[in-house]
Amino acid sequence: MHPADLLTVELEQALEICRLAGWIVEVEYTAPPKQGPAAGRLRVIRCVWLAEGKLLLTAAGEAPEEIK
Repeated sequence: MHPADLLTVELEQALEICRLAGWIVEVEYTAPPKQGPAAGRLRVIRCVWLAEGKLLLTAAGEAPEEIK
């Protein structure tokens, strides 16, 4: 599996995939300005290799249905 395959995957599932692959993971969260902390179902929106076997995942909450 390649880290790019984790894009749009729910965060908890992505963390399990990384654990099974033996990767060490750091997670950061993001949200649009003025929206406050990440809310809704968290999905991976970015993956960056930090070092061999170490990955940074950026997660964001899905927009509520009324905004979509």
